[in-house]
Amino acid sequence: MNKDAVHDLQMLVWNSSNAFADMRLLVEGAITLYEDDAESIGRQTLEQEDKHVAIAFDTIGTALYDLRERIRDMQLEYMTFSAAPPTPPSETA
Repeated sequence: MNKDAVHDLQMLVWNSSNAFADMRLLVEGAITLYEDDAESIGRQTLEQEDKHVAIAFDTIGTALYDLRERIRDMQLEYMTFSAAPPTPPSETA
């Protein structure tokens, strides 16, 4: 692996780390908004005859929590990788 390829890989890992942090902030903000509005919206949807709205609202919450877990997993993988990155194979002549 030449130096340019190693540099490109290091930049990819660095940029991924920044993207994970941004995604985490976005999903945490979305969950906060969801939870702040959950009680009043949830009560309104349950009072309606059409339960599709309540199901949709619940589905959105489930998706947000699942996304947060996936981002946490990616961040953990990144931290594990960056603590001991694999040694690139030496070039053969």
